[in-house]
Amino acid sequence: MQPRVLLLYYSFTHQTRRVAEAMADAFRADGCEVEMCAIEFDDPRYPIAFPFRPHFWSKLLRWF
Repeated sequence: MQPRVLLLYYSFTHQTRRVAEAMADAFRADGCEVEMCAIEFDDPRYPIAFPFRPHFWSKLLRWF
């Protein structure tokens, strides 16, 4: 029986997606069946820009 791997990830800037894809390639090379699933925010209480809202950066940069 072929081993199965589920890679569940969230990637706002797509960097984590690239890491997950590299991991999937490594698992496949070892003979595993890989399924990748991205987590998506669909709750309207959490805007897509979270945590990169403009006020976040203005408050952070105010200290420098």
